[in-house]
Amino acid sequence: MRLTMKKVLGIMFDAMDTSIKVQIIVSAEWREKFKNYLNRLPVWFTEVESILSRFDPQSELSRINNGTEKTYHVSDRLAEVVDLALNAAKVTNGIFDPTILKELEQAGYDRTFREVMARKEIRSPVMLGKEHVNVANWGYKLVEIDRHRGSFKKLNGVGLDLGGIAKGWAVDQIFNQLRHLSEQAEICVNAGGDLRLLNPSGQKPWDIKVENPFDKSNHLLSLRLDIGAVATSNVLKRRWKHQGKWQHHLIDPRTGFPSQSTVIAATVAANTTVEAEVWAKVLCILGDKGLELLHERTNFAALVVSCEGDLIINEKMRRFIDAGISKPAFSVRF
Repeated sequence: MRLTMKKVLGIMFDAMDTSIKVQIIVSAEWREKFKNYLNRLPVWFTEVESILSRFDPQSELSRINNGTEKTYHVSDRLAEVVDLALNAAKVTNGIFDPTILKELEQAGYDRTFREVMARKEIRSPVMLGKEHVNVANWGYKLVEIDRHRGSFKKLNGVGLDLGGIAKGWAVDQIFNQLRHLSEQAEICVNAGGDLRLLNPSGQKPWDIKVENPFDKSNHLLSLRLDIGAVATSNVLKRRWKHQGKWQHHLIDPRTGFPSQSTVIAATVAANTTVEAEVWAKVLCILGDKGLELLHERTNFAALVVSCEGDLIINEKMRRFIDAGISKPAFSVRF
């Protein structure tokens, strides 16, 4: 009986303002093919950032954000990601909204997060409060994309931030390309904690650690998945302090301010990284109401951590939990 030797391949680098890590376990005969693909990934991410990054003043997205025209011809990649973002906005009733660029910038997130943290003093934010604005009449409703024609329309002044969903899209793209190379490969694509994975044999699931939002040095619990995607949003991880007040990157489109819900972290498992990324943000912004909304979508597994330390887990997520809760101080509600 001939044993098939497996090789572990991987690559790690920085892109899209985060750390990218790709790991593959594949038979030796596929080693060179996968290795060549992995070596091209940093260049691929550079090309993607030249299109989708809001921090690159020369990117395609920045030129549109800063432009005064109403209609633009856009690349296929930009059109695809904008289409995903607008569809997510519709599904979540505008709670996920890619048109909150001005609010992010006025909260101080006007450059890469590393540059934000390196800045000695963040300028005083002047918020564009939206308390009296009807959600159905603004934001994503002011943007249109026609992928067939490659046409993008927006009203003057509308700016897009595609950071999170672009990262999820990139993970899904890489995963699909790797799976196309070999359906037998074990794959894990991780971009700053947003990941997509596969173990076709089902004999040894991937072990996914969920970080304790109150203590980065500890894991809250572990998830065991053979296939799917996982994403986490956390209001404590990307935040900065100014004049005694904390700001963070999860803007509530209903107010224009950083979210003030009782949820400080949310992890979602879904079929694609884009879906997991979108719903993790929605849960952080909506809190308990987000769980009610997610309850209608039975294909998502979710857990949230409240500011008081409550850990709330839906029925589907319970099936993925392998390790116990790391801190007894957490009160767990199922």
